[in-house]
This record gives sequence, structure tokens and C-alpha cells, in this order.
Amino acid sequence: MPVGLTYPTPDQAQLEWERMADLANRNYTAQPKQSLEELMAQSSDPFYHSGMTKLENVRSFEEDPYFQRGIAPTPEEIDRDLLARDVGGNYGYTFKGDPSMYVASKYNPSAETAATTTHEGIHNIFDPAITGVGEGVIQGTISDSGSALGTEFNTEEMMTNYLSNLIHGEEEPFYTDIYVPQTDSLVNYATMMRPGQGAIGRKGIMELLAKRGKPLLRKVAKRAHRNIEAGYRPPISPGGGGGGWSPSGADLSPGGGYGQSPTGSDVAGTPFSRGGILGAF
Repeated sequence: MPVGLTYPTPDQAQLEWERMADLANRNYTAQPKQSLEELMAQSSDPFYHSGMTKLENVRSFEEDPYFQRGIAPTPEEIDRDLLARDVGGNYGYTFKGDPSMYVASKYNPSAETAATTTHEGIHNIFDPAITGVGEGVIQGTISDSGSALGTEFNTEEMMTNYLSNLIHGEEEPFYTDIYVPQTDSLVNYATMMRPGQGAIGRKGIMELLAKRGKPLLRKVAKRAHRNIEAGYRPPISPGGGGGGWSPSGADLSPGGGYGQSPTGSDVAGTPFSRGGILGAF
């Protein structure tokens, strides 16, 4: 026997074989990765369980017509360089007036993908062209804050993040700073000074958002509970959602303001890279 080498005994060899066989069996019988539908069904998202957030409206980034060549909006025709340049580091976005929601990893979803779907679905709730459920919430919050939270654009983003954080916790962290593409700056509302009142602070922001946001969440949750008790299941579109895109009049040009395209709309690595700023309006 060569010096320094040892060989397993028959018992050791049998144990090792059984260990490898068990590992192979566990890998073979492992449950398949969950779909977005399954993740959403297991979530506590009342917007989904109430039927307001529809997964047939969820698309992958590749299915955004903005990134397509030619006429047919199919992933095979995607401009990969344009996609990587414009959505790198982002998680999702929507367009004003269009119920479509574009999320990363739609076909390889995680808990973070579900949180992004919730986030973008809430943006649709606040869009009067899609639903009137959230009507008055944003304008009411602007009034409550004396405009301390900034524009309607910024206030809706913070409210959306606040609500999705309540639903998903750390899968959707709540931040009091926000990147504003129009000014190319990071605005921290927690340190913003209000005339005669001092800095608004994180606690102050949470209180302002809770005043209008929590009643909306309770209203939607009641509808979700009624659906659950009635055995309602949100519909699952063929092929797990997505599908073709139908024009809706949304402005898909770069920097198109309300409904703006991803170009110039977000910065990878900023706290709000989860779809917030990225074309959310």
C-alpha cells in the first residue's frame, strides 16, 4: 500500500454509498421552485387576494415593448444591450395608465419578486385610469403634510413603499430617502425642515403615511378576507401570466414624464431601485 494512503473499510464504503444515494434522491425528489402565482397566493398581500393585483398583467423586463426590435413584442427580439443598460439593478416598474407591471425574475421568482409585484400593483391602485380604490389617498397625504413630502410623484412613491413594507417586511424595506430622476438627487425627507416645526423625521413620515395608508389597507383587506372565505382564487393566466402586450397609449419614450420609460428613471443601487422611481408614474 502506498505510504500515506488509506482505503475505506467495507462498512465505511457502504455508508458513503448510502449518503451519496440519499443526496441524489433528495435532489431528484426536491420540490420544484415556486411560481410567482404560488408565492403570491402564500403572501399576505390583500391587494392580490382581493383580486385587484392581477398576475396576468405581470410581465418580464424582456416583454416591455420599449426594448423590442421590429413590431412583434417577443423576448426573442429583445435588444439585450439596451435592456442591460436601462434596467440594470432595478426590480420593477409600471407606466401611467397601463395595467402592465414589469418585474425582474418573473420566470425565476423569489420572495423579493413577490414583494416587487405587490409594490407595482399598489402603484396601479393609485392610478385613477386603472382603479379608483386609492383615490384621495395621495392628495390627502400631501395636504396632511403641508407638502413636506414633496410632489405627488414622490409622495405616491413613499406611500407605495410604506404599504408594501407593511405587507412584506424586510423583503420590501422602508426608506425615508428617495432618488428623484428629474433633479438627479437623493432626497432625504427624514431630515427635511418644515417651517416652524423642524425636521420631519422618520417617525413623522411614518405617521403621515399611516393616517391615509392604513385605512386603505384595512379597506382592501376586508375585501380580501371576503374572497378567501368565499373560496375565491385569483385567476392564473395561461403560461403563468404575461403574454402579449396591447397598446394602451402609455408614453414609452425615454424620459416621457408620466409613464416615462426606464431610460434615466432610476439609478442602480439606490434604496428605491425596487421599481419605485423607475417609470412608476
